[in-house]
Amino acid sequence: MDAILFDEEQVHAQCYRCNVVLGGNWPMYYEYMVEAVGIEEIHLMLEQRNDKVDFKREWFESTKDYYEQEIVRMSS
Repeated sequence: MDAILFDEEQVHAQCYRCNVVLGGNWPMYYEYMVEAVGIEEIHLMLEQRNDKVDFKREWFESTKDYYEQEIVRMSS
């Protein structure tokens, strides 16, 4: 599985038009990412794009727990 799928720095919501109709709208997304995280961080992300991770059950359980806690935190 791709290592970046659960990297919160690389997961962002998009509207239907940008995500589906425009296939991710890469030019605008790239401009956003340069402003949000900087070009150096983008280069690091690009280096990681083909990294694979063999996630184990324990990882999924701890990730589930983490996001459940985040939901509680954000709801407060």
